Amino acid sequence: MKFSTIAIKNFKVNLKKYLSYFLCSSFSIMLFFMYATLLFNKSLKDGGEKEVINIIFFMSLTVIALFSVFFINYAHTAFVKSRYKEFGIYMTLGMTSKDIRKIILIENSFIIASSFVTGLVSGVIFSRLFQMVVASILDLQGIEYSLSLFSFALTVGVFAIVFLLVLTLSRLHTRKLEIGELLSAARKNEKEIKAKLLPGILGFVILVVSLAAFVIVSDNDTLNTNPVFVIINILLIFTGVYLTIANAGMAVLAMIKGNKKSYYQNVLLVTEITSKFNQNKKIIFVLSILSSMIVFFVASPFSLFSLAEKISGMNQPNHIEYASVYGVNNLSDAKLAEILKSSPTPLEKQNRIEFLALGFHNDAGVTDKMNAKPVINVSAYNQYTNSSITVTNGQVYNAIISWEPGNFGIAPGSMLTVGGKKLTVTESKRAPWVSSSSSFLCNSGLVVSDEDYQALRSANQNSVGVFHTFMFKDWKNTQKTIDELTAAVKAENAKITPAVANGDKLITVISRILAYTELKKAYSLFIFVTAVMGLLFFIAAGSVLFFKQYTETESARQKYDKLYKIGLVKKEAKGIITKELLVTFFSPLIFGSVMGYSFIYYMTHLVGGQDVMKEFMIFATVVVAAYFLFQSVFFFLTRKKYMDEVLKKY
Repeated sequence: MKFSTIAIKNFKVNLKKYLSYFLCSSFSIMLFFMYATLLFNKSLKDGGEKEVINIIFFMSLTVIALFSVFFINYAHTAFVKSRYKEFGIYMTLGMTSKDIRKIILIENSFIIASSFVTGLVSGVIFSRLFQMVVASILDLQGIEYSLSLFSFALTVGVFAIVFLLVLTLSRLHTRKLEIGELLSAARKNEKEIKAKLLPGILGFVILVVSLAAFVIVSDNDTLNTNPVFVIINILLIFTGVYLTIANAGMAVLAMIKGNKKSYYQNVLLVTEITSKFNQNKKIIFVLSILSSMIVFFVASPFSLFSLAEKISGMNQPNHIEYASVYGVNNLSDAKLAEILKSSPTPLEKQNRIEFLALGFHNDAGVTDKMNAKPVINVSAYNQYTNSSITVTNGQVYNAIISWEPGNFGIAPGSMLTVGGKKLTVTESKRAPWVSSSSSFLCNSGLVVSDEDYQALRSANQNSVGVFHTFMFKDWKNTQKTIDELTAAVKAENAKITPAVANGDKLITVISRILAYTELKKAYSLFIFVTAVMGLLFFIAAGSVLFFKQYTETESARQKYDKLYKIGLVKKEAKGIITKELLVTFFSPLIFGSVMGYSFIYYMTHLVGGQDVMKEFMIFATVVVAAYFLFQSVFFFLTRKKYMDEVLKKY
């Protein structure tokens, strides 16, 4: 009998075993191709959003490719391990390990070829819908559906490398297979992996301390922006989780053994769960990391999208604003009054806040986007921000406006030279400002004493500017006013010299409605991309659990057949299996949810979002609840399938 004939017969007999591996491969290829089609869409070649889409979808393709290596390799490994006994029988009949590898290669050739065909065909079908959804999210006009040869070439090239890597790993794994090893594989899986109580307790302590440190330092602008500290903290969290998981079985066993009566009444259940927990510790750890990523990547964008209006209000405290300085944006009072009078929604409040645009430096050589800082006096600052700070002569208060982390090199106690005058920094922290950071591009504004302000003003007459801020009854109905104001400002700027007019690129008319629209668009795309990633990780987690149970079906069937002969009834067997699967399915969710909450808490503080912490945590809770619900459905389906296979002789 030829090897190809054996492979074909095996394919027919083991069709169900092949199916999971085939579906994993096809799904990964389809998803990658869908992203690639948009990346190479000809309609976006000259679009303004092309750069954003390139970055987002290139990162997505990278994640999918890396995920596919893990996902397909695990499916392939589970597929091969499920046939160890079969390969052992082949070797007793005279085959060598080289012959086994040849059979695996022929079988994989069938699966890989069919996966490419199915994945690319389904990708072509669904990519049209995918492009329509993305175009709708980004509000892209004139985007036509197109398929590029580059999409096919990139997909085929990447997955050729993925499959080559998987087959290489498989070849290395099966290179030294022996008959005894293959036939005893099931019994080897049942051997209890040693676990110790003390490392488990140590791991739990490390986990609790590192999580507490993560939460505490989130409020510290110095530590939470230190990449070394953050990476070490995350590694400690992962170490604590792994040690806790690796030794949890022994810890549970030690606690239960304390109650002799309860232990001896449930000795089979306790030993089975302990053994399973110890055997599956690596998988549970990996799934815990995946679960934390699902919670973080799904909850964060949905939270941001729902809070777009609130965040736009935090970013843009005024409905419309612009800065007049350096001879730019000098709109006449008459023209401004005319525009405001024709506004569709009534004007409620208008402010003209004087400031100085002054150069600055310190020993660290800090800079800002315009190489200048807006400076106002403390009386005006307190009046327009409803604050009550105190700044004396020779001092400067650095009010950080940007949501980016850190103090941008301006630390409390340091010396800052502003407009030629040396001042001592009293505070450098996130604080309200009289305008947004976009009206005069800067990451912070400076507040000085009234006396120092007058001295700086006298010495820097050419740097005097005005913040114009406007509040309307209905800010969502201000687009017409914004358009007219922007056109008028551009017309005035066109009259001045080009050298001065270049400031028009940095000092523009901004509005809350524009910020809100841009945030909604950005968060919508963020949701779309991360939701796909979350779905990807969820499928991976579920598939890993399914494959794990699938590869253990035969050994579990043999074990319960033996237990059945010594008096175990079907009801008891179902109870043990249910509790075993509960531990395997839901312990990663518990660990992952705790880590997910911590990462979200840190992220909101990192971007200065303490004001929206409550909403973020609510959405994280909704995601966790939904995750538990979906996992419960998957758990019941897997349990039924597993029980049907294991207990079918009962």
